Parts: sequence; C-alpha cells; structure tokens
Amino acid sequence: MNLGLKIRFPGRKSLYLYKKKVMDLQSRKLNLIGYLIDIQDELVFSRIESQILSNREQNSRQNLKQFTQEELVNRAEEATREYLTGKTKTQDQLESESKGW
Repeated sequence: MNLGLKIRFPGRKSLYLYKKKVMDLQSRKLNLIGYLIDIQDELVFSRIESQILSNREQNSRQNLKQFTQEELVNRAEEATREYLTGKTKTQDQLESESKGW
C-alpha cells in the first residue's frame, strides 16, 4: 500500500511524495535526502526548507518551560548551599564527566 503526500504550489503543478507502508524510517529518510538532492526548482526547495525550519522552531518552543520566580529563587538558594558546603567540581572534572554523555 502506498501512502502519498501532496504539496500544492499556487500557479504550479502539485508535488506528490509517496512512501511504501512497509518502508522503515531509515529508508524513508534516505529516500527523502535523495529527493531533496534532485530538486532543481528553487521555489519548491525554499517551501520545503521553510516548512522544516518552521516545524523545528515550533517544536523547540514547545519543549521550553519558563521558570517561576519561586523556582528561580529555590534553584539559586540550592546552588548557594552546595557551593558553601563544597559540593563543586572543577572544569576538568566536568569535561571528563561529559565525555560519557
């Protein structure tokens, strides 16, 4: 079974993208990369690019949560307590620890 995506461009032909239902995500990504490489129309490419960037921006905004003033104060107080009790790490320790991330 084929599933299709129709992208409409005013005053131009519509673009159809198809994928097979059984195709795994990795194969679909590689097919899309190949499709993008073959695009010669600047308008088509610009619309796809702007849609991707817009979606990425929206997703990054949705994942952010603003701290309340109380949360910020609590975090600052906790950090001060940890500093005063010697619960700190050197830059080298942090860099070494972050290599495993």
